[in-house]
Amino acid sequence: KYANLPIIILTSSDDIKDKVDSFDEGADEYITKEMDRQEIEKRLTSIIRRYRQNLDSNPLTHLPGNNVIQHEIQRRISAGETFAACYCDLDNFKAYNDAYGFVEGDQIIRFSAEVIKKSLKLIGNSNDFLGHIGGDDFIFLTTPDKAENICNQIFSLMDEGISGFYTEEDRNQGYIISKNRQGEEQQFPLVSISIAVVSNDLRPISSLAEVSKIASELKKVAKNKPGNSYAFDQRIQ
Repeated sequence: KYANLPIIILTSSDDIKDKVDSFDEGADEYITKEMDRQEIEKRLTSIIRRYRQNLDSNPLTHLPGNNVIQHEIQRRISAGETFAACYCDLDNFKAYNDAYGFVEGDQIIRFSAEVIKKSLKLIGNSNDFLGHIGGDDFIFLTTPDKAENICNQIFSLMDEGISGFYTEEDRNQGYIISKNRQGEEQQFPLVSISIAVVSNDLRPISSLAEVSKIASELKKVAKNKPGNSYAFDQRIQ
């Protein structure tokens, strides 16, 4: 029942050996009564945040899942922050999965997660956020001034690495033969990524539902373009 709860030691002892022994025995945090109240609050807040992320993390990519994603978006809205919520969706992934199998498909999911993570580290802000919605869908939160450059970096890294997940024959011809949703054989291009960028830079956004609605509209626009593509919300109202 309590196996996954964080273990926090609250004690009057500041002895180094006691701290080491506590961590060796599985403690997640060690707090002494002499600590400043504000520091204690920050430490507790931090460990609760990590606990929620670990509890909600995707088993394949170990990225935060939907509960943490929703919390992060709502936190930015409530704090009045200017942000860009960038929804990432792989193109032609189902066809790849059907042709190559789930094991190979999982490798592409992990590769895509690393591509987005690396792009955020290279170009993004220190407090940017990356989450795994599920399947081949990801989301990252950044600031509007960084969003386009991060998208372009993602496209570049995808182009560099995606061909390595195909046979030489499929690489050379630039497509695979797989079945569509009607069960008919069809040519499908190599996997690419579409990104819908929702921002409150040009107009206010007041709810998570509003973010999701705009993202759904923009995703259709992005996915109608061939290859790696993005769609930004340019509407003022």
